[in-house]
Amino acid sequence: MKRACAILLLLAAPTVSRAQQNGATTETKYADVQAERGASAFRVNCQSCHTSKQFAGPAFEKARSGQPLFELFEQIRTAMPQDEPGRLTRQEYADIIVYLLKENAYPAGGEEIPATDEALKKYRFRKTQ
Repeated sequence: MKRACAILLLLAAPTVSRAQQNGATTETKYADVQAERGASAFRVNCQSCHTSKQFAGPAFEKARSGQPLFELFEQIRTAMPQDEPGRLTRQEYADIIVYLLKENAYPAGGEEIPATDEALKKYRFRKTQ
């Protein structure tokens, strides 16, 4: 069951409309302190069922490439933790998403990514060169 949840989150990359794809985006950089909080929140709330490696690497990046962070945020917020979905604060869920950015070698050096729907829709799983 643990593996099934991880695979579902990995492969259930939502469809993005053409308008969303062409919309204004914010460079996806994050603050290290937010990624550190996310690592801590992941250890406390997720690690009993998941490893960060399940959400890192080519398959994860391919499934999420170009998607707004909001899509994964909503999937996790509404489904995890499995025994009590939605138990974490919005900030904790956002911090976990930022931790996953770090695990996928996204560049740090930005400001904290806000836990608002509006902000999470602007930031995308897209690496800048």
